[in-house]
Amino acid sequence: MRSIRRLTGCLLMAVVVVAVEGGVAVAVGWTAASSNPTNVFRAATDWTPPTVSGATVSPTSAGAPIGSAGFLRQGSAYRVYASILDLNSGVATVTANLVNESGSGSGAVSLSAGSYPVGGVTYNFASAQQTALLVLAEGPKQYTVATTDNAGNATSATFNVTVDNTPPTGSDIQTANAAAGTNGRPETGDKVIYTFSEPVAPTSILAGWDGTSTNVVFRFLNGNPTDSFVVYNATNTAQLPLGLVSTGKKYVTGTINFGVTGAPSTMVMSGSTITVTLGTPDNANAASSANGGVNMTWTPSAAVTDRAANTLLPTAVLETGSGDVDF
Repeated sequence: MRSIRRLTGCLLMAVVVVAVEGGVAVAVGWTAASSNPTNVFRAATDWTPPTVSGATVSPTSAGAPIGSAGFLRQGSAYRVYASILDLNSGVATVTANLVNESGSGSGAVSLSAGSYPVGGVTYNFASAQQTALLVLAEGPKQYTVATTDNAGNATSATFNVTVDNTPPTGSDIQTANAAAGTNGRPETGDKVIYTFSEPVAPTSILAGWDGTSTNVVFRFLNGNPTDSFVVYNATNTAQLPLGLVSTGKKYVTGTINFGVTGAPSTMVMSGSTITVTLGTPDNANAASSANGGVNMTWTPSAAVTDRAANTLLPTAVLETGSGDVDF
């Protein structure tokens, strides 16, 4: 390599190309120290490509994630997210190749730097909103994320996304009596179990919810000739889209809110089920003991989606098993 003469009081920045064995040209990034007593130039080599530590595809609406990370349905809007790290010369480009895999068939799309929380993980690159192919077979599909750094090093990694085109449905509605509780009387500790045909997106039930235990209000409604119940958010100001359940019998003589005061009601997701546990009632004297074995009927809400953002079919669901007294 030719030597670089000492230049006093000058600012120099350069990128040179040197020849190595076999005639292969390799970029070397130089950093310069200027106007210092020694006028020293320091060279920093970058032979290491960026690291692609993770990526996902998530359904979107108006660019914001809906559904769940790692799922997609044909014809839907989505974005690709990736985590890229380069501690040397810095990330130059990030692209995702979606042709005939999970995307629109538009080839490699660029991902832009930023902060993108999706499914409990924050990614630092994301694509613009894309549209999935109108016909896309169900099952696992692959896509590739490629990246280069400012020294020209390149790498790529392959990831999976699951295509699901089937709308979810309600599957069953059940209750469980609290330990040492009174059978047939709704009270603290009783549980209601909503079961779907597949896991649903928790954010379609409650904005920002990740499926772990969260506070809610369980509202028992006095009806004629039968009672029903619904679920509200923790502040008791908005009904959640868990639909309405008709009990087929009488349990209360007036409306009871479980969890407004005292112990809160809670909601938690596990697989395809959402379990609501009743908290403290605000009108305990309105609870009575029901008699007679009649199955409950659950009418789910079409506002719920599955992980691929397929809209739930709001077909009425009859409690499975023989007629019994619930709670």
